[in-house]
Amino acid sequence: MARQWTRQRAEELYERYAGLVRYRAMRILDDEEDAREITQEAFARLLRTYDPEDAAETPAALLIKITTNLSLNLIRNASSRREKLRQHRDARPGAGDGPPGHDSIERTELIRSLLERVSPDIQRLVVNYYIDDMTKEEIARLHSLSVPTVRKRLDVFVRRSRSSLTREMVQALLVCLAVAMILSNAAGR
Repeated sequence: MARQWTRQRAEELYERYAGLVRYRAMRILDDEEDAREITQEAFARLLRTYDPEDAAETPAALLIKITTNLSLNLIRNASSRREKLRQHRDARPGAGDGPPGHDSIERTELIRSLLERVSPDIQRLVVNYYIDDMTKEEIARLHSLSVPTVRKRLDVFVRRSRSSLTREMVQALLVCLAVAMILSNAAGR
């Protein structure tokens, strides 16, 4: 039979690790409110899902894992909501009247938008490598992967990011050119 968490043990863990969990969520999400919510959910998930003995030796590592997964889920869910809003907006009459690339709903922090383009298993590696500054060897050990596998998955992220950034830079260039033409025509009148 599984042991139950005591209130005292739960409070001790929260006092000791809440700052670490909130910092981890902030590093991934860059949003204080979301980080606070993820912190609460991470501890709730720990208490709901794990036996106290499972968390006895490495509570920090377990909380970091939970926090990372919750944060990445939040990013994925936000991406899905933005896509639904974009589809709804595009279905309205007059949609698309603005200049190319002018879509405030889809503009998010660069790293989050790039993370959305890869699978969850690659997202975790990217967070470890680019946010946590872990080496490929450390990441391989953490996720029980080979170093070449970590390297290949990080390369997938880099290739997709470059492709995405190239498209966005072309769109931005087109917007700049369109604005320059409009201003030039207005100045010539």
